[in-house]
Amino acid sequence: TAGLVVGAVVVLRDVRERKALQQQLVHQAFHDPLTGLPNRALFLDRLEHARARSTREGVTQAVLFVDVDRFKLVNDSLGHRMGDQVLRTVGAAVAVLRPSDTVARFGGDEFTVLLEQVGSAAEAGQVAERVLRELRQPIPAGGRDVVVTVSIGIAVAEAGN
Repeated sequence: TAGLVVGAVVVLRDVRERKALQQQLVHQAFHDPLTGLPNRALFLDRLEHARARSTREGVTQAVLFVDVDRFKLVNDSLGHRMGDQVLRTVGAAVAVLRPSDTVARFGGDEFTVLLEQVGSAAEAGQVAERVLRELRQPIPAGGRDVVVTVSIGIAVAEAGN
């Protein structure tokens, strides 16, 4: 009876938990734990891909660098818990842009925005103005209203450059 199959062994393993853990680890590696936004590593990766796409497709792009003014004063006077609340609120305000844009917490009190397919430097300036408008409202933190200001720098890469 050579070649006759007389039995089979089937091994099943549930890998859903393992897959979920892998996805969680990847998310943690590329996202800021405080704001949930992409972190510096993911931002720089997306910037590199966007620059290659810009060269290939001739698209103008811009990067906004958003820094919370005098943030150390918020932490020192209200505590780190309130400072964290301010950073979460600022991150949410900066993130109300186009779905194609990448908003990241670059570190500390700094946020970056990659504007892909921006028409001009003036359009990038309009986006910065929108961010400033979003942040004009006081931020409730620990029973107080905290007024924050931000400084925004803009770098524009013209199509093909």
